[in-house]
Amino acid sequence: MSEGRNTCPRLYMNQFESSISAKSSYAQHLHSYEESRMTKAEDKTNSRYTNQIQFWLSCLGYAVGYGNIWRFPYMLYKNGGGVFLVPYAICVVIIVLPLSYLEISYGQIFRRAIHRYYDLIHPRLIGLSFGISSIIFFIAVYYMCLVAWCFTFLLYSFQDPLPWAPKEGESAHEALTSDGYFVKEFLGKSKSMFDIESYNPMIMVSFTVVSLITYFTVYKGLDTAKYVVYLTVPLPYFLLTVLFFKGITLDGFTLGWTYLFKPDWSKLFTFGIWGDAASQVLFSSGLAQNTIVTIAAHRNDRDPMFWSTVLIPIMNFSTSIFASLALFSFIGYASYSSGIPVGELPVRGMDLTFVAYPALINSLPFPQIWSIMFFIMLTTLGLSCQYMFLQCISQLIIGTLNRTKSIRINPKIITICVALVMFIVDIGLFSSSAGYYWVEYVDQYATGINLVLFLFFQLATLVYILPLSKLAKRVSRFGEKFPKMYYFPLRIICPGFALVLAISAIWH
Repeated sequence: MSEGRNTCPRLYMNQFESSISAKSSYAQHLHSYEESRMTKAEDKTNSRYTNQIQFWLSCLGYAVGYGNIWRFPYMLYKNGGGVFLVPYAICVVIIVLPLSYLEISYGQIFRRAIHRYYDLIHPRLIGLSFGISSIIFFIAVYYMCLVAWCFTFLLYSFQDPLPWAPKEGESAHEALTSDGYFVKEFLGKSKSMFDIESYNPMIMVSFTVVSLITYFTVYKGLDTAKYVVYLTVPLPYFLLTVLFFKGITLDGFTLGWTYLFKPDWSKLFTFGIWGDAASQVLFSSGLAQNTIVTIAAHRNDRDPMFWSTVLIPIMNFSTSIFASLALFSFIGYASYSSGIPVGELPVRGMDLTFVAYPALINSLPFPQIWSIMFFIMLTTLGLSCQYMFLQCISQLIIGTLNRTKSIRINPKIITICVALVMFIVDIGLFSSSAGYYWVEYVDQYATGINLVLFLFFQLATLVYILPLSKLAKRVSRFGEKFPKMYYFPLRIICPGFALVLAISAIWH
């Protein structure tokens, strides 16, 4: 095994190809595959999902997040309402479905730790793993901040009256559109991102609690996380369903739906709507971050690939639509009760979550109950993503150190160190009065264009350098055929989309 670790990956592949033809049974093939593809250390840590439901829940928990709740509705009404669904659905078919199949099949067949996704193809490509993992780190600290803010609002939801309740003499219009409580009282927003005037002790407590929950879920590995998803993934759907049925009983809920889906067909033939649809479908699906590959690496060899890659994107798309209906029914009610046009209400990003919804929830009977449900939903959505972020970063460091024979560190210590570094960054920046600026900075500069660029590099590596035909051969040995309809999108459409989107982002 020690000699195999120093063998050129391409030579390894050729040896593997020749060994398969000499063995007839699936058991012999699998034994040869495990010996030639995995080190003993990797095999020990590579736990398996017990059933398909655990895998689907893990993928949904990672893919379905804040982008489905607050970014998709904004993109929908910004780009012509219901017209936006046309390019979005097309992008799901020609981009997400092929990419999902590519990542899931690659992870399930090669079953490598994150640090060896690309050096298996060529040793010099290991930098891609480190580059993508650095992006995951920034996303993780950014997401941890949002989870901690939601958790803090959850704790405040037990107060009567709610802290963000309208002040005496404040009108409904001011309560729904003013960010006074969130910006001035909750965050204590400073004048600039480098002007740190104070820290919010309650947010610091929330960071501590959320970090501990994430760590203790991850440190035992998949054996714990695969059961945690039974709670963290269905719970937001249950709460979202309750909010949906509550929303359709409110007066004026159709105002929100009408504004959300009213089509503006003139935008269908503009470049902006297609660019927004492509970027939204990419970011909400969780692709190009190696995390789906990591999840798929824990599947069993004979688990079906095709239907998993179809079911998960469809459920992700459906969740975005369902969340938009549920949440914009409350927006319609707010417009009806306050007399404010829907277009004048804050319906984007953090303003939607921490300004508009708390204000309109306060106008409902028993506001504490609805506030608790809403922020439990957001907290669990964020935690489901955070588990995978921490696992990927820890796995990269553990695998890299294990390749150095002179260094052997307990994986649990590595996980603690990663979680501690993330915690220190979050406490130092995002719990301060400058936290609002840092969240916007990371959201705008540290993720978007970088993810698109790494998507292009990923496609170039797996489709052309591997190449795709060699991956298709291995798929056939696992009882499936690589769908022919995915060849053209993976070779032409997806790389072209990534390149055009990256150039457009750089240009602007």
